[in-house]
Amino acid sequence: MLDLAGPGYTSGEWMGPRNRLSPFDRDDPKSVSDHWLNLQRIDAGVTKNLVVKLNYPQFTKFIPQSDQIDPEHRFVFLTRDNKVEQAISQFALELTAKGQSLTLKSLDPERITGLVAIFEKSNAQWAKWYAENGTQPYVLSYEEMRARPKQHVAGILKHFGDDDFVNSEQFAALPEKGLEVSNPVNKLTYRTVWVAAMDRYMKNDPDWHHELDVDVPHDVFIDRSLAEK
Repeated sequence: MLDLAGPGYTSGEWMGPRNRLSPFDRDDPKSVSDHWLNLQRIDAGVTKNLVVKLNYPQFTKFIPQSDQIDPEHRFVFLTRDNKVEQAISQFALELTAKGQSLTLKSLDPERITGLVAIFEKSNAQWAKWYAENGTQPYVLSYEEMRARPKQHVAGILKHFGDDDFVNSEQFAALPEKGLEVSNPVNKLTYRTVWVAAMDRYMKNDPDWHHELDVDVPHDVFIDRSLAEK
């Protein structure tokens, strides 16, 4: 599901710092059930639609089976074409959540490949669940969302049956272009280096770690040609 917070919508994210509800014990069925009921209470207002963002294991664990299928439910299947980049983003989030600084040498190839496997399994589980339950989600890739956000926000809102905002002057005034990186050529960050290193690692290149020889903080951009001198 996609976390879509906007006019008429309220985000009920289960994890992370944006969770505005009281903490709950993921391993306690009653605590999870109470948390779900709290989210449903948020959704009680006539002008609000609750949006929760869950991967497949979270969905099956936290949403009671009796509540998983409902005629009013709408699903957005948000995936990422490049699973290695997705895993790197998740891995970086895990490190920073622990208060660790990111450097090129922070890369853990085994954790990255493990995350890639988790993401691929989750996608397959969602596809199977959709097929078994006759559910048609709005399918969207992260890359497409970045490139054409306005087009896909319109598609998602229409999927939710919300044509009013899409046809409003407020929506028409939103920019058409997506997120762009200015002059990305020859720019080096921890992310681009990790992607290159993982590409070599997954091809069983014994020298994959040579990509990490230049230690650059994640928030610093340098010219690769300068780094190689």
